[in-house]
Amino acid sequence: MEKATMPRNLLEKSSRILLVSHVQPDGDAIGSLLGLGLSLRAKGKSIVMYNEDPVPASFAFLPGADLIVQDAGDISRFDTLIVLDSGDAERMGNKAAELKKIPAILNIDHHPSNTEFGTHNLIDTDAASTTVMIWRLLKEMQWTIPGDAAWGIYTGIFTDTGGFRFGNTNTEALSIAAEMTACGVHPETVGTNILGSYSFSYIRLLQKALASIRLCADGKLATMTLTRAMFEETGASEEEASGLVNYARYIAGVKMAVLIREKEEEAVLPWKVSMRADKDIDASAIAVAHGGGGHRAAAGFSTALSPDAILNMLENQIQSQRL
Repeated sequence: MEKATMPRNLLEKSSRILLVSHVQPDGDAIGSLLGLGLSLRAKGKSIVMYNEDPVPASFAFLPGADLIVQDAGDISRFDTLIVLDSGDAERMGNKAAELKKIPAILNIDHHPSNTEFGTHNLIDTDAASTTVMIWRLLKEMQWTIPGDAAWGIYTGIFTDTGGFRFGNTNTEALSIAAEMTACGVHPETVGTNILGSYSFSYIRLLQKALASIRLCADGKLATMTLTRAMFEETGASEEEASGLVNYARYIAGVKMAVLIREKEEEAVLPWKVSMRADKDIDASAIAVAHGGGGHRAAAGFSTALSPDAILNMLENQIQSQRL
């Protein structure tokens, strides 16, 4: 990991800062924006927190979530861009080309597939979440973490560790989570908003997802498939499909679970593949080979292959590893 000195110097001298995280944001993407953005604001910095997509409903409870905008306005007024939790610049969305014109770009991320596209890159693939890296940076700068920012930092850790269940749940992550609790974060509130409430449309979509499960590779691979017709029939949103793959992941004997989802819009690559794997399989390597990215245990890619062709390809990948 690059030492935090250069990013620290950059942040101290920057006056107009735009923070952005990846499209279709998850808890770490939203938490990173809030954790760093609200800390910078507390230091008197002029900041805008931006994401092309709206804040998912499950994260709307976070302090400052209403400050995240979908239109950053005149990009030329910013002297610094901070890109959070994004493996490559294109993950910023449709404005990526324009955003890359900002003079200084600080890229903070923990994805192994990160392309180091910034003028300054702070990458650590061993960090449990990007918010862990933000916590480290704030400590390096000797800044007090504001109470509202603590909620974002905690949420990024909570979601990227699967509620402290995944293999990346380590001493550092738990220690930071405890510190953020001491700053005023209520773990029950976070858990209830993210995990404890479901819409009826979600339950209907879950029913169809569970009915679609297929086991292959001697029970080591489980796949779920969701079509556009299923979303239309249930009234569920793409956001509500997030996390469904974990139902297949926890089937006894399964080494890798895959959610194959048809995109809502017409696309050259109409199928989105989300993978969750145990320690024996590198999901990131599979994703990168197909133009995607992510982590060893959680990765994804988009493809023009049919669901059956995707299943056959993944089955061959697993069989070749002789698990």
